[in-house]
Amino acid sequence: MGRRDLAIYVLLAVLGLGGSAVLAGLLAPHSAITTMLVYGGALAIVGSVFGLATLFATTPSGASRLFLSPEITPETLEKMIHGRTSVQIAAIEKPYLKKWMRIEGVVSGVGDIIFGIRMVHIKWNQETLVSGVFRRKWSRQLLVLNRGDRITFVGKVSGLGPSLSLEGCEMERIAASSAGDEPTSPSAA
Repeated sequence: MGRRDLAIYVLLAVLGLGGSAVLAGLLAPHSAITTMLVYGGALAIVGSVFGLATLFATTPSGASRLFLSPEITPETLEKMIHGRTSVQIAAIEKPYLKKWMRIEGVVSGVGDIIFGIRMVHIKWNQETLVSGVFRRKWSRQLLVLNRGDRITFVGKVSGLGPSLSLEGCEMERIAASSAGDEPTSPSAA
């Protein structure tokens, strides 16, 4: 477990304790102690929410990213897991999880997950599908994507089966599928 994961668990625990303190303070007869429980619990809740928001809003800098070798492609990973059980896939994918990968492919769909987080599905080749989860800050660039557009993005490997899944994705290049449209960078899209 990394330091970030530990911080998330601690903040979630404080959030739970804060909620319990508020509830206990509201249900108990009014006294100075119950007032302290309510205000202390509320302060713990607010602090935890801000702490969690900060943790999820920050992305490690490019310098700290460990990329998979360019020879490891979605097709390579798909061949490794073909015909395997979920238990076998879990063992096979372990060395690849949380490592960054650059993907280029053709958009087959864009969908909403929750709170502005979007998932892009691309075909890396005719048979290999890749799903990338993008944070809210990429919503504007993802809204202009059409089926057939060629895109390049980076993301952390989060799973290999049934298709390659990447999280924390960032767009690098969008090339429109129409013959008259010019390729664009994500900031221009």
